[in-house]
Amino acid sequence: MGIGRGEIIIGVVLVIIVFLVLREFFCWYWKLNKITTLLEEQNKLLSNFLNNPITKDK
Repeated sequence: MGIGRGEIIIGVVLVIIVFLVLREFFCWYWKLNKITTLLEEQNKLLSNFLNNPITKDK
């Protein structure tokens, strides 16, 4: 008797589900989603600045 095909499929599905849940937890815990959003906003602001620099009259 060995491990059946159904047991392997169930095991793989469970591992994938656990991985996805833990990934979401760690992204939330270390605020990676928030950091990504802030970095994207920073890139937009820097792009706008480079395309339209503010000049001061002397």
